Order: sequence, then C-alpha cells, then structure tokens
Amino acid sequence: MNNKNIIGILLIVLAALSAFLNVEPVGAELVPFSPLSDSALPAGLDGLYLGGGYPELYAAQLSENRSMCSSVRAALEAGLPCIAECGGFMYLTQSIA
Repeated sequence: MNNKNIIGILLIVLAALSAFLNVEPVGAELVPFSPLSDSALPAGLDGLYLGGGYPELYAAQLSENRSMCSSVRAALEAGLPCIAECGGFMYLTQSIA
C-alpha cells in the first residue's frame, strides 16, 4: 500500500526544483507531466502544482493541446487540490491578453 500523496508537477518546474526540494519526508511523490506534449494529467494524482514560468511564450502550443486543457479543467472541477502561481495561474485562465 502506498501512503504517499501523489502530486503532479510541471516537468520544467520539477527540473528546476529537484536540486533543493525533497518531499519524501512529508510523504509526497512528485510526478512530472508536460502540458505541451502530454494529452492528460497523470492518473492517480492527489494534488497539482503549476509553478511559474512564461506561458505566453508557448501560448499557441498550450492552447492547442485541448486534451490537456480538458484534463486539467475536469480534475479541478472534480475537486483536485491545486496550487498555481504566476505562469501556472496564467495557464488556468481563459486567455492571456
């Protein structure tokens, strides 16, 4: 039985944080995913972290990945806890003007 919380984390954010972020002691496992190339969130997540970045640089690719947008929306509407900051929060908006 796995007693860890499974947290989805943007692939690029994981790479940046991995040098100093150790979530093992608090019972979490980070599962990377890419909103650019993956079609859906990883299965079995207990939470979602959308960190900062520059989504406006990839606005076309992010918005064209409709299956990932739908997956994130469905997960959040179903109650998946989410922390989004800066660029991650921008990703959750309807548009970036």
